[in-house]
Amino acid sequence: MFETWFAAAADSLRGLNGLSQELEKPDDPEGNRLGKSWVKANLCRKYKERHDQPAFVKHMNLTECRTYSRSFRKPFEELKRRR
Repeated sequence: MFETWFAAAADSLRGLNGLSQELEKPDDPEGNRLGKSWVKANLCRKYKERHDQPAFVKHMNLTECRTYSRSFRKPFEELKRRR
């Protein structure tokens, strides 16, 4: 799920667009099958994909996401392997 990447990049999204200033990154966002449920639980209002996804993507730290998300890291590794 796209939202799992937001959980993986939680440190960079802390306090942004309705997320808590005390937002904590989950230990294993993909292993725990976090996604929309994580976003909904940590947002102080209703989650609106069309509004929230672009705002989160704009501010998420891609290096952080790559570090904590296997699914985000996979295309980078595949491209590197094909070089």
